[in-house]
Amino acid sequence: MKNTLALYTFYEKDGIVKNDILHYLKELKKEISKIVVIVNGKISPEGRLKLEELNIDILVRENKGLDFGAWKAGIEYIGWDNIRKLNGLLLCNCTCYGPIYPFKEMFDKMALKDCDFWGINRHPELNVYLVPENNKSKILEHIQSYFLFFKPHLLKSNHFKKWWDELIEYSDYNYEVGLHETKFTAYLENAGYKSASYMDFDKYKKLFNDNASVQCCDIQLIQDRNPLVKKKIFSTDYRYYLPLSSGSQAADLVQFIKEKTAYNINYIYDDIITHNKLSFSKTVLHLNYILPTNTSSVVKKETIALLMYIYYEDCIDYCFNYAKSLPKSSDIYLIVSNASIKDKCLQKFKTWDFNNVECQVMKNRGRDVAAYLLFGKDIFEKYDYVCCMHDKKSPSYGTGITGYHYAEHCFKSTLYNTDYVNNVIKTFEENPQIGMLVPPTLNFSVFYHTLGKEMWMEEENVKSVLKMLNFNIPFDEQSVIPFGTMFWVRGKAFLPMFNHNWKYEDFPKEPCPAGCTILHAIERAYPFAPQEAGYLVGMVMPDCYASVILDNQLYMLRNLNISLFNKFGVSDFITLEKNIKINTSAISNNGLNNEISIPKLRKAIRFYSVIEYYFYKFLSKVTFGKAKTRAKQKKKFWKYTRKQYGR
Repeated sequence: MKNTLALYTFYEKDGIVKNDILHYLKELKKEISKIVVIVNGKISPEGRLKLEELNIDILVRENKGLDFGAWKAGIEYIGWDNIRKLNGLLLCNCTCYGPIYPFKEMFDKMALKDCDFWGINRHPELNVYLVPENNKSKILEHIQSYFLFFKPHLLKSNHFKKWWDELIEYSDYNYEVGLHETKFTAYLENAGYKSASYMDFDKYKKLFNDNASVQCCDIQLIQDRNPLVKKKIFSTDYRYYLPLSSGSQAADLVQFIKEKTAYNINYIYDDIITHNKLSFSKTVLHLNYILPTNTSSVVKKETIALLMYIYYEDCIDYCFNYAKSLPKSSDIYLIVSNASIKDKCLQKFKTWDFNNVECQVMKNRGRDVAAYLLFGKDIFEKYDYVCCMHDKKSPSYGTGITGYHYAEHCFKSTLYNTDYVNNVIKTFEENPQIGMLVPPTLNFSVFYHTLGKEMWMEEENVKSVLKMLNFNIPFDEQSVIPFGTMFWVRGKAFLPMFNHNWKYEDFPKEPCPAGCTILHAIERAYPFAPQEAGYLVGMVMPDCYASVILDNQLYMLRNLNISLFNKFGVSDFITLEKNIKINTSAISNNGLNNEISIPKLRKAIRFYSVIEYYFYKFLSKVTFGKAKTRAKQKKKFWKYTRKQYGR
């Protein structure tokens, strides 16, 4: 449209203009003759150059006043005389992806509407005050301000100018929405101007009497061809979806965009990988891959490697039998604890027709973590996909059956059989945004706490590791962790783990405590590496084992519900969770909170580690001959534990 103007507000912490922004503006230029990007804060030199190449004006201002403050600055930059000569003014911002469909469809349809201004979505009135102490902050029925178009008659009016002249800039989001966005529509309508929305307000009010642009995003896109997708769909707390829906909106939306539209889905992936916590992206996109074990297609020519650490001689056969699930074109890299095991590993693994088998001996320090980080860099650089594995007995968990099922959980989820492995590779090929696939979170025996206490006492140690690696992504307390340190990964997705030059001295000497070491921190840091490299992380499991995982969780959830419903009443999940928090908060305030403090837990682990130490000492004596004297070992052990946990 000739003689039209768009004022587009832009904010990005580092001033980076991503591809989704550029695409939006390129497509908008097809309908709007002039665009001014108003930068709240800063813009990178590269970003400025990209916008200038699109012949877009740039106005950089202090980051205050949010959208309405920026639009006011843009209007003053253009000047009221020029504003009043326009055939149309569009106010928009960087909170959406798109257009998924051409903007022209929407502009053509709305040009026929009998209105003075219009937007995409109309929000219903709610009995909610966004600023509790301000009775003017109630959410009124309004056109949402992420896309507002004003026709010439309104632009020439004194009412329109008065709004902007008297605008008070706020830096608080609730003030901005409560006193600007939700009031602007009513202000203009009360002055006699007509509004309209592209989405059918009556339809979506019946479906969801709140923000339909988020809760009904998939329906608006698929049924009503809404060209824009709100970014907050991928960052809104998952609790928002569950009271009224299955929570499939974001995943359904992405699947539709990938399969039915020409929009580049990587624009969305690249943005959420940069800004979202990994576990949140995994949850809203439902990145769970349940793969067949009885059928598969032939793997293409991708290079595949197995990087496996073997410590126990009696685990060689067990590891080999699972390794046979790999394509015979795979290369095998074994890291072992002594020369005797090396010979037996080579003898066993070379009976199978793998492309290549190599074996190296490492010091008994750092376990599988050291094997991956000291011996793996060249492997991750060379291969498309790497399966990281190690033998596992877990004697510290007491009964042998627990350690056995822990190992089975990890091995089944990574190397179940040949068909399964082929399907893992196919999953990577069909989902280039996925950088790592990990087994499902453990949910049985002593591991039950890993679902909800993923970091447990390791959080500060994990943060230290991420800082050492110079990672710049959001920290995630609930990250998608490969407990047991066995997983599949794209080679290049793991390379950020080598931002540090690892040495044996980085890892604790044996005997190693059951927790609070750098080994346990690195285990939890692994999934951050793919995100740092620009990938997402998903969970993978064979179809036959997924039924076990599902039944475990349903059984435990059902029994928890029985107990909780008896105490708090039958309700939906969100209400139940709220009642529990209120109740436990009251208990805590009355001094009845029995949660163990971190210092007490550390003390308990020191005690537990003493028991574990003597157990390993016994194993060492039995399997590797003469042990050091007890006094010498005890002194060395306590020196280590004091260093790890403090006195």
